[in-house]
Formats: sequence, C-alpha cells, structure tokens
Amino acid sequence: MVTPRPTQLTLDADAKAGAGDYLEAINLYEAALDGTEGSAEVHYKLGLLYDDKMNDPLNALHHFKRVLTLAPTGKHAEEVKKFRQRDELTMRTNLAADAIVTR
Repeated sequence: MVTPRPTQLTLDADAKAGAGDYLEAINLYEAALDGTEGSAEVHYKLGLLYDDKMNDPLNALHHFKRVLTLAPTGKHAEEVKKFRQRDELTMRTNLAADAIVTR
C-alpha cells in the first residue's frame, strides 16, 4: 500500500519536530499543504510550532487563521481561537513597545 504524499510528508515532519529539528519540520509541513480541509491539521501543527518553538506569533496567527478557514468547527477550532487571542495580544504588546510616545 502506498502512503499519499501529503500524509508521508506530515509523518516525516512529525518525526523532525519530535527530534527538535523545527525548521525542517516546518519545511515538510508546508510541503504537505494542499488547500483541502485535511490541511487544517497541518496548519494547526505549523501554528503550534511557530507559537511554541519558534516564538513567532505572526506566522502562528497565519496558520491558526487557516485552521479556522478550512475547518471552522473542527476538533481544534476552540483551542485555536484562544491561541489567536493570545497571539494577537502578544503582537499588539510587542508593537506598542516599539512605538514612540510623544508628550
């Protein structure tokens, strides 16, 4: 039996992420994206990687938004909504810290 390419890429990415090779995992996950509802799970994993391991809330937000676009009532929808709120707050806080405040 032949494993579909997106499935194999996701499995390989899971292994890389488990081994701590986050950049390679991201590359493999992105290669597995095909724009279908099944991609929501891959976007979820990408969001978690960017959020938790890469400390990159902007890219995490992008992938969490894609999860909700592809599977608005999927198994991760409620969790992703909370992640998005937290990441949006982080982004606003980071941007405000760089702002020039005048008198």
